[in-house]
Amino acid sequence: MVKNHKLYFIKKLNGGIICSLSLSFLLFIYAPLEIYLTNQNDFWFDFYTLAPFLMRTFLIFSFICIVTLVGLLFIKIPLYEVVVSILFAILIASYIQGTFLSSGLPPLDGREIDWLSYQTENRISWILWGALCIISVVFLIKLKFPVFNKIVVAVSAFLSALLGISLFALLIQNKGLYGKNTEIATTKNQFEMSADKNFIILLFDAVDASMFSSLLEENPEYKTVFQDFTYYDNAVCAYPYTMVSIPFIWLGEWYENESPFDQYLSKATNDSPLFHMLEKQGFKMGIYDALFNFDNHDKRFDNITSYPAKVTSDFEFICSLVQLSGIKYAPFALKQACYDAPAKINRLKAPAQESENPYFNWENTAFHADIQNIPMTLIDEKVFKFIHVEGAHVPYRYNKNVELIETGTYSQNVEACITMASAYLEKLKQNNVYDNSIIIIMADHGYAEGDIPEGRQNPFFLAKGLNETHELTVNHAPISYADLQDAYSKLLSGNSGSHLFDYQEGEQRERRFLFYIYLKDAHMEEYIQHGEANDLTTLTPTGRIFDRE
Repeated sequence: MVKNHKLYFIKKLNGGIICSLSLSFLLFIYAPLEIYLTNQNDFWFDFYTLAPFLMRTFLIFSFICIVTLVGLLFIKIPLYEVVVSILFAILIASYIQGTFLSSGLPPLDGREIDWLSYQTENRISWILWGALCIISVVFLIKLKFPVFNKIVVAVSAFLSALLGISLFALLIQNKGLYGKNTEIATTKNQFEMSADKNFIILLFDAVDASMFSSLLEENPEYKTVFQDFTYYDNAVCAYPYTMVSIPFIWLGEWYENESPFDQYLSKATNDSPLFHMLEKQGFKMGIYDALFNFDNHDKRFDNITSYPAKVTSDFEFICSLVQLSGIKYAPFALKQACYDAPAKINRLKAPAQESENPYFNWENTAFHADIQNIPMTLIDEKVFKFIHVEGAHVPYRYNKNVELIETGTYSQNVEACITMASAYLEKLKQNNVYDNSIIIIMADHGYAEGDIPEGRQNPFFLAKGLNETHELTVNHAPISYADLQDAYSKLLSGNSGSHLFDYQEGEQRERRFLFYIYLKDAHMEEYIQHGEANDLTTLTPTGRIFDRE
């Protein structure tokens, strides 16, 4: 009798247990890993850092669910059966939500999202979740629990097996088991300059030439900030987003999805013609960029250090991973609470060192404060600095004084870039290293208000050679970022900022641009700009497609 009683409870529990494990696997292992594996370049950690946290979350949630179900079974059997049916509905709804209803999600790049414009998606989500909960309970009543329980066991087990196979394929396809490089940029020697010769590339993210030109016209005082520079307002960059744009700026070779991106990034830092030129001329080099991990360059760049991937708070990291899962798999009404997960995760990266040289922080407020507070030191050795700052990147959270505000505009963010550039140039002048410095002030890509992906091809680009003295010059030559390696060489050879490119104002040329959508860089389309850089009507597709297998 006792044995039969135990068997009865085991049969009752197996559906609830398997459904709980399947739901835990979907939400706390498969979902975050799927997002990570398909967007590895956007996260600072690797699989081996992530996996222990996912397993911990999976075990905790599974344990809580199973203990709760056991308690309900002993307290009130009908209540247990209803809870199992609801849990099963949540499993199916989560799977459908994340697999079939995630293509139209808002962009995940930090911009402010108008959630009210997604009312249709929200209604569909409510209908899906509500209908599945009702259907599940109706099936329970109609079929009776023993039959319903068998369906729960079979479907949950099948779904877990399907997800497991899919996850294995993602791991292999995206080389997810390869450890990430753990060398990152610190603030070491950020303001160490040469009394002999400097080459500085100051890159502000997402500053569009059209907006910069408008601000110059509206504010004549900004022209004095950039006196001695030549401003090329008709530049076409290579890619619409940072992750591929910056390695191209270093390397000058196109990435066409022919290899994993990490290989291209390694090639960009290992084989950069610019870096080779600088090394041959005896420059001490530093790269200040918070978005990339580097590959065995702790000796090549003096501010790069080996960094064991660690998080500052295990609890906050786990909570952020749960939010990360919700981006795709939560009901639409809850997604708004999940969309800050990537930003939270990036803030949870432990500093490389707690004392002298923390990791480089690309945020505008941090860079602006460093300009004002960190003294400049001089050495005899030639110095190269590549500095990538947040700039005008979404969200719009700065005013022109580089102060954090609740709701800003793109124009204010660009003005913040001008303020930072002004402060940086003034610091060079005060320390008598401005005249002996080659300086490029540029963006990695342009930007279109309303964030039209096709409107990112026209970044601002300014250059000053050694000992240049003149008013700001605007040059309308049709330049391309494919020309940058020659421009670097000419600057190092002593050319002025106005004599860097083979093309002159008024000339026509075709300029290449490889377009892709953020977080969908596995599919690239080739465009050719036949006219002015900012003219979308003359930016035409060639039909050539570059897909990563």
